[in-house]
Amino acid sequence: MRLLSYILLRAGIIISLVIILWSIFFYFAILHEIDDEIEDALELYAYRIIARKNEGKLDSLSYDATNSSFIIDRITAQEAKLYEKMTFTDTNIFVQDKNEYEPCKILTMSFYDVNGDYFKLQIFTPIIEKDDLIEAIFQWVVMIVIILIVSILIAYWWVYRKSMKPLYTLLEWQQNYKLGTNSRPLPEKTQIKEFQSLYDATRQSVREVEETCLQQKTFIGNASHEMQTPLAVSINQLEALLQDESLNEQQMEAILSTLKTLRQLTKLNKTLLLLSKIDNSQFPKRETVNVNELLKEKMQQFKDMFSSWNINAVINEKGTMYLFVNPILGDILINNLLKNAFCHNKRDGLIDIEINDNELRIENTGKQEALDSKLIFTCFYKQTDKSSSTGLGLALVERICKYGNLNIEYEYKNDRHVFILSKN
Repeated sequence: MRLLSYILLRAGIIISLVIILWSIFFYFAILHEIDDEIEDALELYAYRIIARKNEGKLDSLSYDATNSSFIIDRITAQEAKLYEKMTFTDTNIFVQDKNEYEPCKILTMSFYDVNGDYFKLQIFTPIIEKDDLIEAIFQWVVMIVIILIVSILIAYWWVYRKSMKPLYTLLEWQQNYKLGTNSRPLPEKTQIKEFQSLYDATRQSVREVEETCLQQKTFIGNASHEMQTPLAVSINQLEALLQDESLNEQQMEAILSTLKTLRQLTKLNKTLLLLSKIDNSQFPKRETVNVNELLKEKMQQFKDMFSSWNINAVINEKGTMYLFVNPILGDILINNLLKNAFCHNKRDGLIDIEINDNELRIENTGKQEALDSKLIFTCFYKQTDKSSSTGLGLALVERICKYGNLNIEYEYKNDRHVFILSKN
């Protein structure tokens, strides 16, 4: 879930709960205020009735009107004590005109007149039907809640997008940033202090990583280059020493073993030097390479190797694939893929190659279990225990693909190891 959706969802839930709780409080507050107003009006009305009774201006002991009515009953002094305190009650009374029950509030109290006679006064006044009030308040509250939530969330979304724009700018920059390339610079300034600190920290981290990477590439390149000469000299001296007829068999085996190790070290050194050159973008020249023709040329070179293991290699051309790459790197790429299919195959095995306009698939038999797709393209990862393997072949393939804007994938299907080279 996106951060904006996550925040809006939580904000919507919290706002809804707050408004609902406020609505409940508002409902009871309105009811309390209405009751207070009605009771105050009844109390005032009661005092007016008592005053008119004492003045002898009250024509009747009962009165019935649309808005309110009252009844005055003569009672004993003993009974008057029961109604000494003014009380209010809610009840339903039957209205003849409407032929139905209506809610009303009743004031009940006792009083005595100038003659010392005691009376019970009851005043009836209609009140708002609470069910109707609840329904009305509910409808309005629902409408208000929806309008408020939508308005608040729209306002919050707008404020969020404006406030978080520097973060999205940073995320977009990081997604497009590639180490060792001329990526566009991160904006220098932003109005928000926290994001400015984040920008500065990101620039500092990237600067340190680039400097470390450059130092590492320079060291590997220089070290590999410096090792080439002493390795070549050592190999030449040992080869010359082999020509000495005075050497016994044991001495010759020791020299041959040392030569094998030095040649392996030379091979490893050359690969590391090549990786360093690719990382330093020292292969700027690019041209269109016909993969079909290059593949057929390499198949001729590998013909004797395939025959030595009785490996049946077949090319199925369904189209013509062209790559815009450095020709040297293109040659190394196809060479390493074919060499990998041979070195990790088995005797009497198969290599099936399928090529179309946008994809090259190389399938080979071999070890009957899938390889680790997360490690297979990393440096020094070896699929077998062969001492001749440097563990850099597929790492070099992956680095060339990255440099040439190509894709390389691995999958294990139908007991075969499949490498898929495709265009982006």
